[in-house]
Amino acid sequence: MADIPRPAVEHYELILVLQADAIGLARQTWRNVAPNAIDASFQAQLPSLVREVQDLRWAAALEGSAYGAFTLADQGTYVPPSDFTDIDGLIMATPNNGVVADELSVSTIRAKQAITRSGTTQGMLAGRDALAGILATMIADTARQASGVDLVTRSGIGYVRMLNPPSCGRCATLAGRFYRWNQGFARHPRCDCVHVQTETKSVDGAKAEGLIDDPYEYFESLSDAEQVQRFGKYESQAIRDGADIFQVVNARRGRKGMYTTEGTTKRGAFRRANQKFSKRATPELIYRNAEKWGLDREGTRALLRTNGYILPGGQNPRGSIRGQVEGYGQMGAGGMRRKASQAVIDARLSGVRQPGNLYTMTAAERRVADAEWAWREVQLGRNPWTSAATERRWGRPAISPDYPLTPDIAASVEASYRYWLARGGQIYTR
Repeated sequence: MADIPRPAVEHYELILVLQADAIGLARQTWRNVAPNAIDASFQAQLPSLVREVQDLRWAAALEGSAYGAFTLADQGTYVPPSDFTDIDGLIMATPNNGVVADELSVSTIRAKQAITRSGTTQGMLAGRDALAGILATMIADTARQASGVDLVTRSGIGYVRMLNPPSCGRCATLAGRFYRWNQGFARHPRCDCVHVQTETKSVDGAKAEGLIDDPYEYFESLSDAEQVQRFGKYESQAIRDGADIFQVVNARRGRKGMYTTEGTTKRGAFRRANQKFSKRATPELIYRNAEKWGLDREGTRALLRTNGYILPGGQNPRGSIRGQVEGYGQMGAGGMRRKASQAVIDARLSGVRQPGNLYTMTAAERRVADAEWAWREVQLGRNPWTSAATERRWGRPAISPDYPLTPDIAASVEASYRYWLARGGQIYTR
C-alpha cells in the first residue's frame, strides 16, 4: 500500500475522534428518549443536541480546511490559498444543504418504523443506531466539504483519494485516483476515504510521489475471509482468477438476478466487445455454471473473458479499458464543445473556477443548479421541460412549441428542487 502523507493520517485520526464523540453524544441523547413518547422526548433534547453537534462540526470543518496546507508541505511544496474557508457559514446547513435539526430528527422516524416491524426493543436500538450513523456521517462529510472548499482556493491543486482500511469494494476501485477540483468525491454513507491534496499535474507524477494507491494491493492484503466480506464470494474468486477488479465491482450495480446490465448498453465495454451477446452473466452465475459443467480453471477463465471480466489489458490498477484520463467535464463532449472545454482548460490553468459557471461545476453542483433553474422557470409561470426553455437558457433554436406549464409539471419541478437541494446534489449508494 502507498504511504499516506503524515498530516493526512493525523487528520483522519482526529476526524475519527470527533466521530467517536458524536456517536457517544447520540447514545447519551437516546437514553433519554421514551419509547411511548419518542417525538416529544427527542424534541425536548434537540436544541442542546444541535448545539453540541455544531461544535463538533465546527472542529471538523476547521480541521478539514487546514490540513491540506500541511499535506502539501509534507510533499515538499506549498501553494497559498486565495481565500480562507468561512467555517461558520459552512456549517449553517448540513453537508446535504439541509436543516441540522431536521436531519437529526430522521432517527425518530427510523425508530418508529423499526418498532412497527420488530418490536419496541429492536426499534429503539435501530433509532439509536440511526442517530449515531447520521452524526458520524455528518462529521466526516463536513470535514470533506471543508477540504474541498480549501482545495478550490489553491491554484493548480488536485487531490488523490486514499483508502482507510477496512474498505468496501466500491471504495477500493476508486483508491489512488487523481481528481481535479471540479470532480466530485463519490462516496456512500459512512464512507471514510480522505482527500490527499497534491500539486501533481499528472497521474504519473502522483505515482512517483507515492500517492497512487493500488486496489489490487489492497485486495491481496486481505485474508480470504476478508476478501469475501468486502467484495463477495464469487467476485473475490473472479479477481483471484485474473478478472478486472473494476468490472467485477461495477457489475454489482446493474445486477438483476443472475445477470447484470452493467456494460450492456450500446456504449458499454462488454457490448462493444461482444456484439452477439445480449445478456451478461454475473460472476456467481459463471462459477455456478462452471461447477455444473465440470469446467477446469482455464474453462472458467474463458467464461470470465467472454463475459467481459478478464480483459486484454490484464489487471491494471488504473483500469484496463480507458486508464485514468482527464476529460473536459460532463458538458465538454470530449472537447467538441468549444466554450465548455475552454472554460475547463482556463480553470485548470488558473486553478480557480468561476462561481456559478455550469461548465466547471461538479456533477453534484450541476444537479442543484439545473433544479434551481427549472424552479425559477416555474415561478415565472413557464414550463422548463420544452425546447423553448432550452433556447432561453442556452440560446439553442427551439424545435417544438412552448407547451404551457401544468400543475403536475410545477409540482414535479418543485419536488425535484427540494430533493436535490436537500441532498446537495449528491447521489448516495447503498
